[in-house]
Amino acid sequence: MKLRSIVAGAVAATSLAAPAMATPQGQFPDVQPTNWAYQAILNLKERYGCAEGFPDGTFRPGEPATRALESGQQSELRAAMSDIANTVEYLLGN
Repeated sequence: MKLRSIVAGAVAATSLAAPAMATPQGQFPDVQPTNWAYQAILNLKERYGCAEGFPDGTFRPGEPATRALESGQQSELRAAMSDIANTVEYLLGN
C-alpha cells in the first residue's frame, strides 16, 4: 500500500512538472495553452489516458463540476493509478 502512495505522489508531481507536449488539432479546443491547468490536462489525456472530456470533444475547464462528474473522473483516475502501481510492482518484482 505504501508503494501505491509513492506512485500516486510521483504521478501527481509528474503531471504538473512534465515538459510541454503538442496538442493535436481539435483535441480539447476549449483548453488554451494560457489556461493554468493546460499541461496537467494534457498529461492526464496523453500520458495517463484518464481524461476523455465530453462527447462533443471539449473538456470545459471553467465549468463547475457536478458530483456525478467528479465521481466518474475520480473512478477513472483511481483505475489508472492502480494500473500504474501494478506495473511498478511487477517491474520491481514485488
